[in-house]
Amino acid sequence: MNRLKTDALTAAVCVMVAGLAMSPSTVFAQVTATPNVKEQIDRARDESSKKLEAEGKAFRDRAVKAGEKIGSPTEVPAAKGQPGEKLDLVQPLPTDERLVTGTLPNGLSYIVVKHAYPPGRAAMWIHVSTGSLNEKDSQRGIAHYLEHMAFNGSENFPPGSVVDFFQQMGLRFGQDQNAFTSFDQTTYQLAFPDVKPETLEKGMRFFSDVGGKLLLKPEEIDKERQVILEEKRTRAGGRQRIQDYVLEHLVPGSLIGQRLPIGIDSTLLNVKRADFVDYYDRYYVPSNMTVMVVADTDTKVVIDQINKTFGGGEKKPKPMDQDPKVTSSEGVRAVVASDKELTQASIEMMRVWPKQPPTTTVGDLRRDLVQQMGTMAFNRRIGAKLDKGGTAYLSARASGAQLFNTAFTTSMDCDGEASKWKEMIAEAASDLQRARLHGFTQREIDDIKREMVSQAERGVSQESTMLAARILQSMNGSIAQGDTLTSAKQELELLNKLLPTIGKEEIGTLFGQHFDMSSVVFVAEFPSEMAGGVPSESDVIAEGKKALEAKPAAEAEESRPTALLSTVPTPGTIAEESEHAATKVTSGWLSNGVRFHYRFMDYSKDQASITISMAGGSIAETPANRGIAELAGLAWAKPATSTLTSTNIRDIMNGKKARAGGGVGLDTMTVSASGSPTDMEPAMQQAYLMLTDPVVEKSAFDQWKVRQLRGVEERKKVIDGVFFEVLAATIYPESEVRTRPLTADEINKQTPEASQKWLRDAIATAPIEVTIVGDISKQEAMKLLTTYVGSLPKRERITSSTLDSLRHIARPKGPRTVEKTVDTETDKANVAVGFYGCDMSNVTERRNLVIGSRIVSTRMLKLIREEEALAYSPRASFRPGVEFPGFGTFAMITQTNPTKIPRLLELTWKLYDDFAKDGPTEEEMSTVKKQMANELDEQMRQPQFWQAQTALTTYRGSNLDDVMGASDYYQNLSAKRVQETFNKYYVPEGKMAIAVKPARVKEAEKSASVDDAKKDGKGN
Repeated sequence: MNRLKTDALTAAVCVMVAGLAMSPSTVFAQVTATPNVKEQIDRARDESSKKLEAEGKAFRDRAVKAGEKIGSPTEVPAAKGQPGEKLDLVQPLPTDERLVTGTLPNGLSYIVVKHAYPPGRAAMWIHVSTGSLNEKDSQRGIAHYLEHMAFNGSENFPPGSVVDFFQQMGLRFGQDQNAFTSFDQTTYQLAFPDVKPETLEKGMRFFSDVGGKLLLKPEEIDKERQVILEEKRTRAGGRQRIQDYVLEHLVPGSLIGQRLPIGIDSTLLNVKRADFVDYYDRYYVPSNMTVMVVADTDTKVVIDQINKTFGGGEKKPKPMDQDPKVTSSEGVRAVVASDKELTQASIEMMRVWPKQPPTTTVGDLRRDLVQQMGTMAFNRRIGAKLDKGGTAYLSARASGAQLFNTAFTTSMDCDGEASKWKEMIAEAASDLQRARLHGFTQREIDDIKREMVSQAERGVSQESTMLAARILQSMNGSIAQGDTLTSAKQELELLNKLLPTIGKEEIGTLFGQHFDMSSVVFVAEFPSEMAGGVPSESDVIAEGKKALEAKPAAEAEESRPTALLSTVPTPGTIAEESEHAATKVTSGWLSNGVRFHYRFMDYSKDQASITISMAGGSIAETPANRGIAELAGLAWAKPATSTLTSTNIRDIMNGKKARAGGGVGLDTMTVSASGSPTDMEPAMQQAYLMLTDPVVEKSAFDQWKVRQLRGVEERKKVIDGVFFEVLAATIYPESEVRTRPLTADEINKQTPEASQKWLRDAIATAPIEVTIVGDISKQEAMKLLTTYVGSLPKRERITSSTLDSLRHIARPKGPRTVEKTVDTETDKANVAVGFYGCDMSNVTERRNLVIGSRIVSTRMLKLIREEEALAYSPRASFRPGVEFPGFGTFAMITQTNPTKIPRLLELTWKLYDDFAKDGPTEEEMSTVKKQMANELDEQMRQPQFWQAQTALTTYRGSNLDDVMGASDYYQNLSAKRVQETFNKYYVPEGKMAIAVKPARVKEAEKSASVDDAKKDGKGN
């Protein structure tokens, strides 16, 4: 549904309510005033609207000059060599025929789709067309705050009951029940394990309460304040400070930067019930909401329930959004931001245009295509340049996107070493000017068209089995933008009709106009500690203006190879083969010693994956060559060979519906091919080259080295980086280099030649295990397997004891309490509290600890988050020991106020102690069993699940019977068994507590330390 159009900026700034990462954004202030002042404001607002309308007309006029005829049936320009075609560009786009839509008498809209993926399930979202841009100045943050309050008491759900209510149905908070707030929308989400009428009714009853029946009790508002402040703290740091500063200064006079969804401390601490009611009554009205349901049931049943639950009440007009006061770029400006925690520089040239209209007509879609093709062609060109190496920047790209649904922006950005900022801006501007002056070649445009059609064809083949969550996500995005909801088939048909009418001249002309930086904002981000000092805004403007005067020559076209392989390798043979009856997994051995597994699954149509796993990786490193494995992985992350560059391979694979890639891990080296079975052969040819002739390109090495060294530098400055180092040093012996982050010395010792040799030597003999899962026949799968893996050199068979000699390291003796400080301005502490657990091979104890971690997490959310507001998302998780036996971990890792560390440690140890003493309750066991049944039922239908289960079956010593028996095991598991396993590992010698905090903390912290939590042996 409108996959051709995305709003990446808006998508990146959503605020998740259940522990998901968030990047804040902005809002518009609504002014309260006397009638006379209000008249002046209204007059000014009208003038602003007229100005925007005029700018919009000018924008459309430019588009017409570029060849985009808008407003009437017309013959649009055709690509060179193609006949013109009469197209009605004002014709409305077709609507996805699967959608059943309607509007209730009170104004509420709904969209319902009958869809059986996942089968027997229902998912529903409610979209409220308001976000932080509609807040008053005194309400900054209230849109997101109100989202939290939806879970804190309503007419049918008393305070503190809604999360438990849905968890008892088998839902998990943060996964099946969630919400997010951005600048222009607030969306609530539920996913249910069945489609029973009573289940649908419960979900809609909650949504109905959200839409008009929230209690907004003052005591609940007060309780939630600290939770939101802790949520805000989770993303605190140098990068966030930079982003906030840039948004504040990006568009002067607008509310961009003044309405970050997360809000500001002063309003979060002081906002009252009346403020909530004012915002809630104004914007949470039926005419401003859309209920979306995707369910494996008759749409009439769903619509009847919508009418029953949401019907009634008076119809209020849809509220007008506040004017964001965003105007187009005028003149040349610069925004320079710096922070101590940054170690690299980034430069962006941005132009702000009037907001584009939604995509609702054929002409709108054509406009989107012309814009998209220009940026795609440019970015492919930049990618090829980076592949060659020698650029001043480490990365660069152009983009065109809606700015929080308030304006359209075009930008060119790049990043690299701070000392090279002048060279970076000069080269980026030259690249941009080259495209503006000379456009694109026919080959570049043909490449883009081929890729777009290929992706659209895949969309059609996969749409019938697309998961409900993805459909809802697409719907929600289209509603937010006001776009027409089209099907994949309709999009492909439109694409095939429109692409022949779009030529390189039109694309180049529109690109040149959109990226005309005569009016521009240069956004520069620097480390505050850089040689020569941070450049001033005038410095950046001077360099930028000079750079944009460049008049480079046209791009020279180079010859390119057309095939990956000159000859197909001689296939091997299947030596042994058998089928596991319960799972329908075929397993066997090839004649060269390779282990394989195959399972046919058409749950996801037109999708298959072939994963080739080799025993090896950084586990085989020594102190002398530490880091060589990670570097070697570049040969697969950016595939190249001795005869084909990474650009050659990308060009050959262009338009193919399958790809190969890979990487090197701790004890596995993995190459995988995935995508449509129709193009799996070229993907496997690429995989074969990666396994026989991998090359680490110098350009990739140079970029890796710079980024790694800057990363080492940054890791010493930021709380998260230091915490990562301390965590590794606490869990594993300090002398064990293989588990530690790379040092500058280790990075500087590496060479591309040495890493390439290391990789080639390793893969020549490494034992291999292959798994093939998906919508691919056994005959075709075996043909690909024997040809491209069976032809590899013979090697030892993989076993569960492979590499055992490298796995045994001594566990540090506990208990261990580690506290470290960092010289930083970031008022945040990272804390970990836990103990060692069992290994992956211990199936029963592993499952018991998983259940224990889930129950403990629920208790943590109630006590640590809701009752004491010590952390936003305190959750326990269990990771079994895999690569190194004896190093499984059961731990809570979270962020908190540095002053709250002692109390957080105290309560975490108390939760662990209570669980050890009393175990889980029967009610907790009942809830977690429903959740596990729900998850396993869905996961075991997924190809990804079976890909993961079979990928290393032999290497990890796992058992397919155990996989099939998982559901029964969990349903029969007793509270006593969970408690016993927890107590087996929750022993003093296995305990550890880590706290990393700023060196300078608030006054209240001076007398507190981690040791304050050491009461009655806790933490010892």
